[in-house]
Amino acid sequence: LLNIGWLALLVAVQPFFWSYVNEARPYALQMAAGAWLLYALIVMISNQGRGVSWIWIAAGAGFVLSASSLLGGVSFFSVVLVLGCVLWMKKWNPDRRCWWALAVCVLIHLPLLFFYLWTLNHGASGARIWKPGITNIVFAFYEFTGFTGLGPPRQELRDLGRLQNPAVILTAFKPCLIGFLALAAGYLLVIKRSLKLVKSDVFRVCAAIVGSNFVLLFALASVAHFPFWGRHLAPIFPFFVALIGMALSSSSTDPHNKRGLVLPLYLTATLLLSSLTMRFSKPHAKDDYRSAAQMTRDYLQQNKRVWWMADQQAAEYYQVEEKRGAHPRGEVVFWVNPSLEDLNRQPAPELIVLSKPDIYDQQKALERFVSANRYRLVAQFQAFTLWTRGPTP
Repeated sequence: LLNIGWLALLVAVQPFFWSYVNEARPYALQMAAGAWLLYALIVMISNQGRGVSWIWIAAGAGFVLSASSLLGGVSFFSVVLVLGCVLWMKKWNPDRRCWWALAVCVLIHLPLLFFYLWTLNHGASGARIWKPGITNIVFAFYEFTGFTGLGPPRQELRDLGRLQNPAVILTAFKPCLIGFLALAAGYLLVIKRSLKLVKSDVFRVCAAIVGSNFVLLFALASVAHFPFWGRHLAPIFPFFVALIGMALSSSSTDPHNKRGLVLPLYLTATLLLSSLTMRFSKPHAKDDYRSAAQMTRDYLQQNKRVWWMADQQAAEYYQVEEKRGAHPRGEVVFWVNPSLEDLNRQPAPELIVLSKPDIYDQQKALERFVSANRYRLVAQFQAFTLWTRGPTP
């Protein structure tokens, strides 16, 4: 049902895969769980709903996915919803033992459900940088489909997105228009090829899962006023790659038709170019927590005080930890959106580390504090700005 010999290559050249497979957050785990759900789907369709192996695989992968994050559970729900519709529309009668597997699946998900409700009730949330809308949808699609390395750097897009000005955003794409259009043309040809596969059960179900997950996430984001990003679609990434693979394989099944290989090679090369640009181009580098943390540790070792306004877990990963000694010097203080009054009540630090002011300094309190106390810029790393006290050297 899914006989695509070079499917692994399609995964390997995807910029989305390159970007998130080595993240500390569980996106690689979510993609792996999504691959197991894809396998369960194929087993179910090939057996016409008979047997129980597919539902146990789906239940296990779904639990891993739901345990990884709340939005992972949303993706699992969209898969279950589509699979249920398939069973109903095809009038397939699953084995009675499937109900036991379903009962186990529900039971193991109940503690997760209660936990997530508890965290939401206690204010768990994420960065509400953009309001959910057309711009948010376009950016999620842009990141998920692999345009990242062929467009403006992520940090620049982040700043542009907050403006909500389509004209300014389009202007930023002009220098990289050729590469962007090249990949867009490849996807348009893939869509054209996929029209031949509308009768394929696997293709239609994969498309339904990708589409329903996208719609469901956007609906939840609109209700909760929380913008979702391409990375939140990580669980359905295997389904998306399978869709591309099926469309491309339909054009290259005849070994004597060399023209059938043109589109697969063209799209693979374009995606690889985007991945390589994203990996090795300095403007596309990830947030440089390593360098910021190293400079912070240097100051702490000199018995100096540091304010850290960035992700605390990332800081602790790089061994920047809060000391609870009584002496005010040689300590790091973590801040998230403090007021100017909060900052003024604390002893002034020798080093200030700031990343993403739209998340960690929304009131611009630090900006005013730095200006009023004559701090000077001492270093800049990707997504980081560092200030220190003292005269300009």
